[in-house]
Amino acid sequence: MSTFFPNDLERWSRGTWLQSPLDRIEGVCHDTRSITSGNLYVAIRGDRLDGHEFVEEAFRKGASCALVDRDFSSTSSLHVPLLTVDDTCEALTNLAQGYRSTWPGKIFGITGSVGKTTVKELVACVLAQKGKTTRTPGNWNNHIGVPLSLLSISPEDQFGVFEIGMSEPGELEPLCDLLEPSWGIITTIGLAHMVHFDSVKDVAKEKATLLNALPEGGRAVLSKDEPWYSFFQEMMPCPVITISLAGQADYSGKLLEGHRLEVTEVRTGDTFIYQMPLPGEYIMRDALIAIAVGREHDLGADSIGQGLKQYTPLSMRWNTTIIQGVQWINDAYNANPVSMRAALETFKDFHVEGNKWLVLGGMNELGALEKDAHIALGHEVAHGDWAGLITVGKLGSLIAQGAMGEKFELVQECLTPSEAGVVLKGLIRPGDAVLLKASRAEQLELVIGQEPGLPVANEM
Repeated sequence: MSTFFPNDLERWSRGTWLQSPLDRIEGVCHDTRSITSGNLYVAIRGDRLDGHEFVEEAFRKGASCALVDRDFSSTSSLHVPLLTVDDTCEALTNLAQGYRSTWPGKIFGITGSVGKTTVKELVACVLAQKGKTTRTPGNWNNHIGVPLSLLSISPEDQFGVFEIGMSEPGELEPLCDLLEPSWGIITTIGLAHMVHFDSVKDVAKEKATLLNALPEGGRAVLSKDEPWYSFFQEMMPCPVITISLAGQADYSGKLLEGHRLEVTEVRTGDTFIYQMPLPGEYIMRDALIAIAVGREHDLGADSIGQGLKQYTPLSMRWNTTIIQGVQWINDAYNANPVSMRAALETFKDFHVEGNKWLVLGGMNELGALEKDAHIALGHEVAHGDWAGLITVGKLGSLIAQGAMGEKFELVQECLTPSEAGVVLKGLIRPGDAVLLKASRAEQLELVIGQEPGLPVANEM
């Protein structure tokens, strides 16, 4: 855990202590549900909640001090250590920037439309075989999550692996300035967050901000299989390490049976075989990035293999649960056309004794492309070997429209996840498998919740 001195926090935040703490501060937290003893509690004013309403609770749970705005401090009757600033969100960034300047380790920045979190987890698992590594908790990839992630680095850490995201133009530059990454990794670029972008090229330009932030002595990892590879390569300020599942690259992968990946290295001429932690081409592409990073840090194949074994999908990212003989695959943390197709391709090759069912919902933030993208997805679904398609919500109905337009036989449209659960209950049998995929707001996990009282027999 990171530790801080009161004087440093005051200087970095550009704030003023009201009753400074007597001891060092242990860690930073902005959520009272996660407070541990000695934390600095950061009160953030959000759209739904104001963290200042929970300051007293934070101290009851063990916080040693709190970062608050001056309006709160001027009216508060609390006699506790308060670090007062004009704006706590801005001060949080200032704290992280100050702390970053004291930490000499190597930071890996990861961005893209699809796969950021998976690549982040895989790279961190592999680098942990080399040295102590901190990673972004969950998907803390915005103007709040990135500073908090930086402030969680301990002095003993050698590596920090952080994902950075955006939904509007201009959001990546301040995050890159804050991280000061030595390595940059860009995952797949596609239709995502199109409400604020006119084209996929505009998305690619924004993602390239990470590459522009790299130092001359840094490194970038890019896939030669991606259509934007040449675009990114032209603007590189540092050497590029390339990967490919389809041709020649610094690290070329070949898919083998049994979820294995054969990797050939140009630099050494060696070939190694790695066991993948999950099925599907998408995980092999993401793992190939982590393998390249590991080899570039002089890790042996055995150590990299051990790192890959440590990978565990985060919540609602290809989480497989067996309930009364039916496999439920919850991949509904988020969705866009690229990740939808990747999930369908993986599910297509998923070994199942019985039938395969799809429960699909809307892909949000597609802007003017929304209708066409959902109907096009339905067209593609119709050509798969699925027992049936259940759609959820208004956008899901567009997927159904596309599938029925291609004469797909069994399509059920539902307004809510709970309704979809009832429909499925009458269709599925032991040995079947169900894929849940949609944007997070669709709450497709409630489809499984529609089965009351059924025990979870196994989780993989």
